[in-house]
Amino acid sequence: MGINIWRHAGFLKEMTAAEAMSILGVFALKRSSIDTNYRMLVRANHPDSGGSDYLSQKVNEARELLLRNMK
Repeated sequence: MGINIWRHAGFLKEMTAAEAMSILGVFALKRSSIDTNYRMLVRANHPDSGGSDYLSQKVNEARELLLRNMK
């Protein structure tokens, strides 16, 4: 199934690091890549810009999980 399982079956109940990396489109735990992709996705999915609350929450959750895993 791989890390892109959420594309076919929805999001997992509890987000994994692999899912978080897939959501943010990063292939390594590099702070610069995480932050750059996070900012791009937040702008594209922010509810004030017509985006989805749910997707914004998932993007935030993905960033938080990956940053926690870096420590």
